[in-house]
Amino acid sequence: MPPSEGKETPFQVLEVLELSFNPLGDACMLSLATVLHKLSALSTLSLASCDFTQMLFQHHRLALAESMQEHRLQSVDFSSNHLSSTGFELLLMCLKATTLRTINVSSVVNTPSCITTKLHTFVAQPDCALETLLLRDCCLSPDCLPDICRILTTATFLHTIDLSANSKLNAHALTTLLTEAARSATCRLAVFRCFGCAMSSPVPIDFIDSITEKLSHTTPLKEVAFTCSGLTVKDIDVMKQIWTECWLDRAVCDADVKQCQMTLTVRQDS
Repeated sequence: MPPSEGKETPFQVLEVLELSFNPLGDACMLSLATVLHKLSALSTLSLASCDFTQMLFQHHRLALAESMQEHRLQSVDFSSNHLSSTGFELLLMCLKATTLRTINVSSVVNTPSCITTKLHTFVAQPDCALETLLLRDCCLSPDCLPDICRILTTATFLHTIDLSANSKLNAHALTTLLTEAARSATCRLAVFRCFGCAMSSPVPIDFIDSITEKLSHTTPLKEVAFTCSGLTVKDIDVMKQIWTECWLDRAVCDADVKQCQMTLTVRQDS
């Protein structure tokens, strides 16, 4: 039976669509666009590891773009799909910068590419609302630094960035990013994650100084998570000291010497 007049259907009230880890493949694109078109309340779309490639956008891309942009999509997860640089660019063309708050594009490229250039173009759009950017395992290198710095200072709502598993990003690169964030009046970065990047003990003094500088920013860091090969008790004590000096009894410092990882967070007010 058709729905009663004025009564919402399940499609019209669905806010979250989670299809990750299903082998949908590129051939489903038109069907996907048709489904999305009916989900007028959709705000979260998860399509991680669905066997998509850049070919997903080769046919009927305009239909997919229209179906994704006509709603207020706030969170999109396309991670672990082999989109390549071209597919990544086409994905961004399907998204609305003024409503999107979180995007996960981890592991969408397996060769060095200029995806950060395309991301900067996306966040430079007027009234970009992006808050969380996940770029794990995207073959990023120091060559991407200028673009990432521009992203941090251009996307004025961006508070979280995850660069983990980009093994070519070394301590100097990470320090440069934090320093740029600390010296930008418009940067709101508060969460900085870089597990699996190239840093070795002792934790470089410049990296420590960049964290200290960002802690005195009007938007201070509230989480720093990193890997440091050969992490020592001395490294841990130094990081605990600068974190505790800022956050006092709210400071939380977790370290795993065996995993060479450290996470600094802030306890929420009770």
